Amino acid sequence: MITFIHRHWHGLVLIAVLFVTALMASQVNSKSGPPRSVFVAWPAERSAPELVLIPGQHSDGTWFVDLRAEGFAFSELCQAVSGPQTIGHAHVYKGDTKVAAAYVPRAELGALSPGQHRFRAVLRAQDHRALIGPDGLITAQIVIDVPGDADATMVTPH
Repeated sequence: MITFIHRHWHGLVLIAVLFVTALMASQVNSKSGPPRSVFVAWPAERSAPELVLIPGQHSDGTWFVDLRAEGFAFSELCQAVSGPQTIGHAHVYKGDTKVAAAYVPRAELGALSPGQHRFRAVLRAQDHRALIGPDGLITAQIVIDVPGDADATMVTPH
């Protein structure tokens, strides 16, 4: 028995860690709902905003996206802890990479090469937790198709 433990102690420690983690996870989320350390629920008494992304291009060829969310106010004020308030900001992602934090209802995207570019925005509370509405994350996405000819563009909401 001692020889078995000596040879396999790494695996036994891993099994013990996984067991304790599984036991603790059921206690942490025992009240159900999204984890409060990562998400904050939109106030139930208010309709959750529908986030809409409207892309545009500056005269120098760089791109931006305007963010519209009725009932939500963009704010530069950040707090360490925030409740279910209707103010905050948005994070804008290209693929899985965050490319902007929008504290005003516009995010600068910069120059885009020819091809398709998928952007997604997620509304955030003042403490950077993602806002959850009745249908999940309050999010929107678009695809900007930049052809080889810089003068012609096509935008597809998704």
